[in-house]
Amino acid sequence: MGIMTSEDYKPALEKILKDLRESKQRHRSLVEQAEDEEQRIAHLRQSASALSSLCGEQFEEEDEFGLTDAIRMALRTQAGVVFTAIDVKNRLEQLGYPQKSENALASVHTVLKRLALKGEVDDTAIKDNKTAYRWKMRLPVPPQPK
Repeated sequence: MGIMTSEDYKPALEKILKDLRESKQRHRSLVEQAEDEEQRIAHLRQSASALSSLCGEQFEEEDEFGLTDAIRMALRTQAGVVFTAIDVKNRLEQLGYPQKSENALASVHTVLKRLALKGEVDDTAIKDNKTAYRWKMRLPVPPQPK
């Protein structure tokens, strides 16, 4: 067996890079599908909440989403819009998200601050003399080399 050169490894490198590009593309597609589904869930929740009210019933959904996920959905489905914490609380109510805590606004504030620290939301805007939050839009996808 002879000594291996960098040329011997190039086919493996090219295959790995191709697989990496394909995996990134699949991931982007799945993220887009998840965002589309979140829009659908938000719309269905809002409709169910409104129809429940018209029927004189309380809309209560068994919810696998925690408060953080619900806030993400509330902001993401209104991408580009700035929300104060009160706006987010109202949006959650509009979407039919149950407000289980007596001090729901404090919980919303806490989650928004955490999301800002994680870089998921932008907290640099001001609305009604209060800190306002905006979902950070996805970065444009760079063109893939062929």
